[in-house]
Amino acid sequence: GCIAFPAGASDASGDTGRPPRFVFVSSEAHRSAPNVPAEKPFAVGAYGMRESMRWYGYSKLLLTTFTEEVTRRHSLDSEQPLTVLAMCPGAMSTSIARDAPRVLQPLIRLVFRLFFPGPERSADTLADLACSRALDRSSGRYYHLGDEKEKDPRAQDPELAGRLWDEAERAVAAAVR
Repeated sequence: GCIAFPAGASDASGDTGRPPRFVFVSSEAHRSAPNVPAEKPFAVGAYGMRESMRWYGYSKLLLTTFTEEVTRRHSLDSEQPLTVLAMCPGAMSTSIARDAPRVLQPLIRLVFRLFFPGPERSADTLADLACSRALDRSSGRYYHLGDEKEKDPRAQDPELAGRLWDEAERAVAAAVR
């Protein structure tokens, strides 16, 4: 997911001089993802519950790498400032295990409720990243539970990031034909 603070939008003080900002909601799971293949990086085969976390991490690796390419491409045009950030909200009580066997779902929901906070906890971090003036023009950063952290080295690979961008452009062009 991503939220955007559009160019020219005013903040609480009415200031409209803020640069646009994108905050992509990623995950620490991007670190445990399989490597991105040279061909067809967006192809995900059939999978069940066992593989769902693997592919979740893979999708977050692609997303986190994408933020790197958006940052790079935008820095080529410094006329219009842009801030691109990524964050991991941390483990929380959500419906991420919705595909678990029905017999296990009540237990999973109980464990989530007992041991993990709701998504409201991460809303504050997301709002801070989306609105903090201190982060204006500080693209490329990644935050885990509100603290800045390095991305997985694969997500910082400019060759991979460029390849994913090109593949996404081809996919979008094919979809709009």
